[in-house]
Amino acid sequence: MFKIDLDKLSERAKVIDIYLRRNDGINSDEELVSLARKNNWGGKGVETNPYIIEAEEGLPSQLYFLNVSQYVVMKNCNFEILEFVKSSNLRVTNCSLKRLNLIECSCISIENIKMSNLYMSKAKENNFDNCEIKELSGRLSRENTFQNCKLPDDAQEKLTEKIIAKPQWYFILSIGFLTLINVFFQIDSTRLFIWIIDGFFVAIFLASIIKRAYYRIIKPNKFIK
Repeated sequence: MFKIDLDKLSERAKVIDIYLRRNDGINSDEELVSLARKNNWGGKGVETNPYIIEAEEGLPSQLYFLNVSQYVVMKNCNFEILEFVKSSNLRVTNCSLKRLNLIECSCISIENIKMSNLYMSKAKENNFDNCEIKELSGRLSRENTFQNCKLPDDAQEKLTEKIIAKPQWYFILSIGFLTLINVFFQIDSTRLFIWIIDGFFVAIFLASIIKRAYYRIIKPNKFIK
C-alpha cells in the first residue's frame, strides 16, 4: 500500500507516478469522515472544530488526500511523502516530512517543517511558515505565502515554471509555421531558408515579450522574512 520505487524515476516522473498509481487512500470528504470515525480522530471537520490527527501510528508513510475540503490538522506525524490534490483547508504542523506535493490546492497551511522536496502545480493561496525546503519545483503556482522560510534562491522562477520554456521549442515551431507557408504559397527553397532564420529570431523575441508579460500576471508569490 502506497509503496513506490522513487529511485528509478525522474523528478517530474515521480510526481506523475504518485498521481497515477494511487488506488487507495483518502479520495473524498466522505472517505475522510469514515476514516475519522474508524480511528476516533477528534473534531468534526469544520473550521471551529477540525479533525485532529496527532502522532497517528496507523497512517502509511506515503499518504495522499484527493478532493478533500473538510478541515484537518495533522501534527507530530511522520511521512516520507504527503500529497494533496484538489484539496483545501488542511494544516500540517511539526511533522517529519521528506516530500510534499501540492497539486491544484488552496488554503493549505504548512508550519514548522523541514523537507527535502516540495512540488507545487497550479497551487494558490497556500501558506508556509517557518519551513526549510532544500529542493523546490513546480509550475503555474501563485499567491502562495512563504514566511520565515529557508528556500532555494530561484524559488519564484521554479514555482512558475511553464511547460514550454526552452528556445529549441521556438525554433521547432517557427520551422513548422514557415513550412506551412512554403506549402501553401510555394516559396522557393532559398527564400524559405531566409524565412526560417528570420522567423527563428522573431519567435525568440516574441516569446521573451510574452514571458515577461506572463510572469507579471502569475508571479506574485510572497516571500516574507
